[in-house]
Amino acid sequence: MGNWKGWDHVKKSMSFTQGTKCWNGPARSAVVQMECGPEDEILSVAEPETCEYVLRLATPSVCTEADLPQRYGHEEL
Repeated sequence: MGNWKGWDHVKKSMSFTQGTKCWNGPARSAVVQMECGPEDEILSVAEPETCEYVLRLATPSVCTEADLPQRYGHEEL
């Protein structure tokens, strides 16, 4: 996946760079895009470019008070 690079608070994402080098390609890197969800869950994993991964992660960690009534019943969180 790579080494921790940092947060993008606006996009709610984490970046990782300089991972294990792919055979005949670049070093692996990843972006983890987070969205509000009732539990931690990987929603999807894609490789849009060789050895560059994009993961979508649902997590209550990025939910705001504005998200909760609209997306989930109070008892779910």
